[in-house]
Amino acid sequence: MKDAVSCGNEGIAGFCGAAEGVGITADALALDGIDRGGGGATLEIGSDGGVVHPAVAAASATTVAAVARIERLTSSGLPHPTRFGASSVRMTGREPSLSEAAIRGPLRKALATRVVAHAPPASGTPSAVLIPLFAKGDETYLWLVRRSASLRKHSGQVAFPGGKTDATDPSGLATALRESSEEIALPPSSVDVLGQLDDLVTGTGFTISPFVAWVAEPFTPRPNPEEVSRVFDAPLRAFFESARGIPPFHGHTVDGELVWGATGKIMRDLVGILRDIL
Repeated sequence: MKDAVSCGNEGIAGFCGAAEGVGITADALALDGIDRGGGGATLEIGSDGGVVHPAVAAASATTVAAVARIERLTSSGLPHPTRFGASSVRMTGREPSLSEAAIRGPLRKALATRVVAHAPPASGTPSAVLIPLFAKGDETYLWLVRRSASLRKHSGQVAFPGGKTDATDPSGLATALRESSEEIALPPSSVDVLGQLDDLVTGTGFTISPFVAWVAEPFTPRPNPEEVSRVFDAPLRAFFESARGIPPFHGHTVDGELVWGATGKIMRDLVGILRDIL
């Protein structure tokens, strides 16, 4: 199974029918493609877990169809959750493995076979970031930075190591590797580049080219205080949860830091690709 799926009580009246109200999207709830691996998902009703319907065996091809499937179960005799004072409707199943073996090779293959969406040259100032993944035990983590409060642009925000492309940079990847070395002392020789995500044009006038990499050797970051006030590691699994907060500050809080904005959007893009291969 891809992920746990839940709908809060505020959306139960329409039985998860309002997409924005309860977040019925493949990205947020992973209804699309559930049970693809053959596991037996179940539908639980009630905050005490007292009512379980085992009839959900395979998913629909799209989120809309998946919601319709749940509604068909209701119309065919599954009691409506509000009759039990339910606080949630939840798909349960095994959590996806986010180990190095599950991520590194399959993600490299997935990125190699997709067509990267490049923004037109005039869209914004060219820049690039590195998404440095690494293994910690049986889980995958990534390095993030909090930018220095003294910077003119995006000061104090959580970001990936990266920055504006210099005239001497031969490519966006060269920019990402150079900036990662300058900001957190990540040696390019320790980086195994897995591939590239789609360009992202920001409202502040930048075009960001994100590159996904695996830090293949032991690494202790050393932040450059002129650019970075903090370096911290974040579990990849945290970004498989639904984002929280009020826009524009809508994202994931990890180790006391809010990951939002362009960084949050890049992580959603990455997680979307990972959901298809896990």
